[in-house]
Parts: sequence; C-alpha cells; structure tokens
Amino acid sequence: MPDLLIFTGSVAANAVVVMSRLVTSLITIAFIIKQYHNEISTRGLKMKKFLIFVTCVLSTGTFAQQSNNWENSPNNWNNSPNNWNNSQNNWDNSPNNWNNSPNNYNSQNGVYDSQGNRQGYQVQSPSGVINYYDNRGNRTGYAPRQ
Repeated sequence: MPDLLIFTGSVAANAVVVMSRLVTSLITIAFIIKQYHNEISTRGLKMKKFLIFVTCVLSTGTFAQQSNNWENSPNNWNNSPNNWNNSQNNWDNSPNNWNNSPNNYNSQNGVYDSQGNRQGYQVQSPSGVINYYDNRGNRTGYAPRQ
C-alpha cells in the first residue's frame, strides 16, 4: 500500500487535529500574556494582543491548508465514492469480478494484514485514484493519484 492512505472519515480526524493545535496555541499564548501582564504597559499590551491575534489567524490558515488539500479531499470528484469509477457497482470494482474475488488465490490486487489474512482488495480507477475495498465490496478508503 502507498504511504498516503486516506480513509473516508479522515476529514473529521483532520478537523480534530487542527482544533487541537489551535487550542494548544491559544493556551500557550494565554500563558505568556498572563506571565508578562504585570511587566508591560497598557500600550504594549494592546500591541501584543494585536500580534497574538494576527499570529492565531495566520497559524489557523496554515493548519487548514494542511488538512484541506484538494487533491486529497473526498470532495474532489476524482476521489468521491459517487464517481462511477470509484463505485462498488462498477464491474471493475465489484467483488463479483473474478480479479477481485477473495476466492481467486492468483489475484494480484489483494490487500493483506501483517498475519497474511486478506482484508480486501485495491483497484486503480482510470483517473489514477487507488480505491480500497473490503472483501464484501464496501469502499474503505482511497489513495489520491500521484
């Protein structure tokens, strides 16, 4: 399997990571403000608050870009389960297709765990996206084209 495997529920996981980083940043900033509050003047406090606000906005934008890359997004049509090329109802992706069948021991597209048990299969769509399915044909994830 490729290093980059995105499961369909990863958008929520990425949002949690972004929020946790943001909260960590805000806690750190609050601690710094509290620590130096008595040592700075009113004018300096306003400037520091402004700089902290700007830093938070810029860092949030950076985190959001990391988690919302369009090529990796499930909202991108190439990655969408609603795209016929990614659908389990497409014969190329179906578990009823002999090439994808768990009963075909010569299958070249099986996905196995570390104990050698078949977990499912992978199929590359014409757009280059690799779709991962369990043995019953349910799409469990994808890897965007590279």
